[in-house]
Amino acid sequence: MATAARFLHAHAWVLLSLALGACRTAPPEAGDYLGTSAGTSEGPAPGSESTAGSSGDPVDTDGADGSGDHGSSGDHGSSGDSGDSGDSGDSGDSGGPVCGDGVVDGDEECDDGGESATCDGDCTAVACGDGYANVMAEEECDDGVESATCDADCTVVTCGDGWTNATAGELCDDGGESATCDVDCTPPECGDGVFNALAGEQCDTGGPSAMCDVDCTLSGCGDGVVNMAAGEACDDGGESAACNANCTPAACGDGITNITAGEQCDDLGESAMCDGDCTPASCGDGHVNVTAGEACDDGGESATCDGDCTPASCGDGHVNALAGEACEGADLAGGTCAGLGFDSGALACTGACTYDAAGCRWTSCEEVLAADPTAPSGIYSIDLDDDGPLPPIDAYCDMDTDGGGWTELTLELGCTLGAVMVAVDSAAIEGIDAECRPFTQDGADDHTYHYTIPFPAGFTQFFLVDYMARANAAPGNTSDLGAGFVQTLWDQANLPGGQGDISLGAAEQPGPVTSFTGEGVVMSCESCQIAYPANGTIQAVGIESQALRIGWGEAGGQLEGWYPWWSGTIRVR
Repeated sequence: MATAARFLHAHAWVLLSLALGACRTAPPEAGDYLGTSAGTSEGPAPGSESTAGSSGDPVDTDGADGSGDHGSSGDHGSSGDSGDSGDSGDSGDSGGPVCGDGVVDGDEECDDGGESATCDGDCTAVACGDGYANVMAEEECDDGVESATCDADCTVVTCGDGWTNATAGELCDDGGESATCDVDCTPPECGDGVFNALAGEQCDTGGPSAMCDVDCTLSGCGDGVVNMAAGEACDDGGESAACNANCTPAACGDGITNITAGEQCDDLGESAMCDGDCTPASCGDGHVNVTAGEACDDGGESATCDGDCTPASCGDGHVNALAGEACEGADLAGGTCAGLGFDSGALACTGACTYDAAGCRWTSCEEVLAADPTAPSGIYSIDLDDDGPLPPIDAYCDMDTDGGGWTELTLELGCTLGAVMVAVDSAAIEGIDAECRPFTQDGADDHTYHYTIPFPAGFTQFFLVDYMARANAAPGNTSDLGAGFVQTLWDQANLPGGQGDISLGAAEQPGPVTSFTGEGVVMSCESCQIAYPANGTIQAVGIESQALRIGWGEAGGQLEGWYPWWSGTIRVR
């Protein structure tokens, strides 16, 4: 429209100039030239002759210019006036220069008879900025200076024309998008809403949008730019301790396993595989996971919770030591008689989840005491040879004398344990009676015997309790214990001439460690009972012995002999 306006404006000037020129150059009509001489005011009368001044004669151009030649050339007075009419020709020159007549005159810089590529319609030389829009000179506009509608190069203002027109509001114009100028002729700036790829922008929506970040890069979770318009709550350029890989805040229970945040699993809360703290569900992890079937979880067995995460209860089939359980039914939790200090036997479990040691055996009372220093004196089950051929026995354990731990041997136990009577020098009569008492009686000659009681558990000491021997002479005869003889060897228990002795000690040693005559006994009788004078005195055998031995003998010309162990007990340790 601006170009068309300029075109019409320019052509209007051309048409106006042409009209003015036409008015000046139209030839005068014959009646226009009137004489001005003094003889007459009119031309010749009709029919009068005139040679030169006649109105019917052509008037030369000089006459028209007011030269007066025509007036002087005629003889007629009137023709002279006609010559004076040249002043009328002078009146035709009084209009001055006419722009557009094709003649450069006056102060005209040019006159091409109209607007041309070199001359404006106002007869000035074409110049952009002269305020005259010359279409022929390819000016689209000319406001004299840069304006909001016309550039300084006389082109219509257009963003992208390569001409920065500040008056039109342009801040830059590189003829299109560039690294320094947007397509709307403003400097590129991320967030201005104008996408400028040459300035490094991938997008520009005038601020963050679902597709474009605030830094004018394409929105994408993991790009390190938080874009709330795209639904991002955070963006650390990938998974971090505070932000998930999907640009949501890291939180246990959000259903996203964030390893960097320390999560090992995340099932949107507790599940059979994952605890509520985002660690794998496992009984014993200290987290009660009901979904995984846990009723309790104390991080391991406790007084109230079993190791399988069920409440502790005797009879539940799970041995819970912290709850005071030693066993559960057939589950002895590794317990054995040996573990309780026994040497053999079958351990069992009570209904109260404690050990039943009734089937366990110790090999001695000393081991009973070692297993339980508070064990009182009483009857205990003892298996002297552990898994050997000897049967378990019920023996009295003395837990009081000299610190305790004494196993008591009785006459009956002697038989039970398989005590053996051996004749070193035989007598006429010998044997073991129904009360398990060994006895002898010679035929008026000498004899030596010993009685050995096995004690596989071993002992190093013994003492006698209410121990008594008894003479076993034939009626009218006497058995003698005399001061003249003390037995020191197991194979010699008499002194030829009528004296004998009764002794005790370790079977492995050459001889006894104590005897009746050694303790000062002197006695001669047929069937009297003789108390051991050192009852209660602890005797040391010097070794760890597995067999206790009793030795006795007699010599002389009478029918005599002994019950070396008539009554009482022997306690070993």
